[in-house]
Amino acid sequence: MDNFEWAEGWGARFGLLQLDPVTQERTPRPSAAVYAAIARANGLSRDLVAAIAPDLTSALFA
Repeated sequence: MDNFEWAEGWGARFGLLQLDPVTQERTPRPSAAVYAAIARANGLSRDLVAAIAPDLTSALFA
């Protein structure tokens, strides 16, 4: 949890982990795997962009 949840309540869903407010169980969202791949590669690779956002590949890698 961060300050957004404290200020705005549980309506908005965002972040790398999903939090169950009842059990406090944290579950990684798909974006966590994407972030991890970017961190491991130390940047965006053409293959990663092609896999997650193919429509942006040509714009980012001319």
